[in-house]
Amino acid sequence: MPSKPWSIGMHDLADDAAAAIDSLDLHAPIVLGFSMGFQVALELYKRHRDRVAALVSLAGPAGQVLSSFQGTDVVHHLLPFARAATRFAEDWSLRAWKKILPSNALKWIGLQTQLNAERIEIADIELYLSQMARMSPELFVEMLHEASRHCADDILARVRVPTLVIAGGQDRFVPLATMRSVAFAIPGAEWVVLPDATHALPAEYPQEIAHHILRFCLPGAP
Repeated sequence: MPSKPWSIGMHDLADDAAAAIDSLDLHAPIVLGFSMGFQVALELYKRHRDRVAALVSLAGPAGQVLSSFQGTDVVHHLLPFARAATRFAEDWSLRAWKKILPSNALKWIGLQTQLNAERIEIADIELYLSQMARMSPELFVEMLHEASRHCADDILARVRVPTLVIAGGQDRFVPLATMRSVAFAIPGAEWVVLPDATHALPAEYPQEIAHHILRFCLPGAP
């Protein structure tokens, strides 16, 4: 847990990614970002161009994602209250966080409103929520704030590496129109839509996504 989570910016995450690439002695790997991770990937490309051979966006926007969440900007306006609650009512917010996230009610809501219930496994939902419950709610909210504030739209037209953009046709967190605008703004980007996938498309369509990524990374592969 960082001592000042509110001070962490997307540039810090990008620099961390660059440090990880260097520590693994990798030479310009293909960088894949899921959801907010693609914002990190774009910032990595901006700050450390020589470390990126290609980019893959998996339901990842260029930034300011809360402005289009569920088709409204309500969450964007509620975020300051959530930040205040996690910072100044830490004990209360932590108890609520650890109680709500593993609940069956939250899983049911997700299945009914956000996920493709016919494709996703309950165990995958439980794994995701259990990992979130282990996070500090303050850190989570601050990262969400950074994702909503950060915008890399100015980078898209300057991308000069092969790029693959994969979107879910039923994604309510990052709408298809948002993903399409990202793909069409990057010169020569490859655009793939899984019509029935939601924002949880890696868990819903793992084999299909693996196929598209493998084909992109290794042209000519079966």
